Order: sequence, then C-alpha cells, then structure tokens
Amino acid sequence: ARTVANLTWCARVVVVHHPDHRERTVRMLDQAGSLPSLTLVPGGATRRLSIAAALEAIADLPDTTNVVIQNAASPNTPPSLG
Repeated sequence: ARTVANLTWCARVVVVHHPDHRERTVRMLDQAGSLPSLTLVPGGATRRLSIAAALEAIADLPDTTNVVIQNAASPNTPPSLG
C-alpha cells in the first residue's frame, strides 16, 4: 500500500498480483487511496513471467514512455520514488 500510495503522480499504474490473491490485493490497494489509472494483472509462475504480464498490460504505450518496475514486496522501496 505504501509503494502504490507513492505512485499517485503516475498517469498509469499496473499491479501484478498472485493469481490466487486478487481479493487480498484489492483490499491492500484500497488502503493506498485513489489512483488515476490502475490495472490489476495476474502474475505468472516466475518473476520473469509476471514482469512480462505487466509489460503486456502496457503494450499500447509509446516506446518512449518511462516505465518503473518495482518489486513492492521488497523492503527497499525508496521513499523518494514519489
């Protein structure tokens, strides 16, 4: 929730979640407040497949778009990300 709350400045946020934990993810995201555009994507069997799922969800963006990929489960999410 803290990581996502720091992303309110982003025009679009994609959250990849464990396929079995969609409802849990939604509850956690409710704590973060509202975001301009939020997409939930089920993750894959590996981190690499989960990142691929996130990138597929933004395939319509121009190639020049800046993208931040952050493993929010890591305790090292920089507070300065926002």
